[in-house]
Amino acid sequence: DYDMWLKIAAEFPISRCNQVVIKRRVHAAMGTIQLTMQVKLDTKLAVKEAFNRLTIQEIFPDRLTNKSSKQKMAKCYVELGDLLAVKWRWLDLALDQYCKGLDEYPDSQELQLRVKLGPWLYHLPKLVRWELRERYWKFRKSVYRI
Repeated sequence: DYDMWLKIAAEFPISRCNQVVIKRRVHAAMGTIQLTMQVKLDTKLAVKEAFNRLTIQEIFPDRLTNKSSKQKMAKCYVELGDLLAVKWRWLDLALDQYCKGLDEYPDSQELQLRVKLGPWLYHLPKLVRWELRERYWKFRKSVYRI
């Protein structure tokens, strides 16, 4: 799924719309819902390849242009790295984004802190909270057969 959307995004403009425009069916047998180890690895590889292929301006076309300030670009790298670290726990990819941001804007204290501490330590409270929430919902589903 991610690979398909990344290929579409490379060829066509994609924007965010603040209203529901499609419906989708979600079921337990979906490969992306189950997230087997192979699906996780394939997804990570597709995302990593996209980051190697796309510029930060292409990833955030609604916020950045080729004339955007280095500081604004650094903020986008922070946001992208934080998403990778907390939601997906891809700490290596998060660190890559933080380092790219520092290359663009070396004065960014946000990025310096994330690189020096490492994404796992910087985001430890969020990661613990995220993990506890996931475990709670898995437990609740098993108890109540949701």
